[in-house]
Amino acid sequence: MKTLFSILGFWLLIAGIYADEAHEWIDRINEKYGNMHTFAADFTQKNIWSELDVEKVSRGTMYFADERFCMRYSFPEGQFLLVDADSMLVYDAASSQAMITYPDTGETGLRPDMILSHYAGDNATMTCEKRSESQLTIRIIPLDVRDIKRIDATIDTVRLVILSVSYTDVENNTVEYRFEEVRLDCPIGTDVFRFEIPENAILIDQRL
Repeated sequence: MKTLFSILGFWLLIAGIYADEAHEWIDRINEKYGNMHTFAADFTQKNIWSELDVEKVSRGTMYFADERFCMRYSFPEGQFLLVDADSMLVYDAASSQAMITYPDTGETGLRPDMILSHYAGDNATMTCEKRSESQLTIRIIPLDVRDIKRIDATIDTVRLVILSVSYTDVENNTVEYRFEEVRLDCPIGTDVFRFEIPENAILIDQRL
């Protein structure tokens, strides 16, 4: 019996060490991203609907500057998302529809570092799942969020940038973002955040 308790105690100790390491890396990521003024990265977005056995892949570039965040999609071409302090605009070229709402995620809530900050709170368990010389994968299980099963994030431990982040819900549907050409504090022109809604588009303004 003492041997069993010793083994259990050992694994609990190891789990605690890994949890502390995960917290430490997320704190370092938050510090670096929190000190930046601009951010840009090319992304590949993969949506997987488990029950339907459907997978959809999208690509584009995301930008952040002056409390504004946007995602410009190159595939499917014409999709656009813009979030600022007052509104969120989503445009879909395929349906020629634009929707404007209040930003329920806040002006920066879709940034990858903000995703980690949001879910890696006190009521969450975190573990280091995989590690190589330059990368670390962290799993976050938020205990107070009923619809989210887990968050997985891969970090470049040399550059201290987020390489990927994914959500998996309780029905095992997943949204994954993989980032390339991550640029912090890079020049970003104001034209990136400018978007003219086409005259023939269907406009749904939920703020009215």
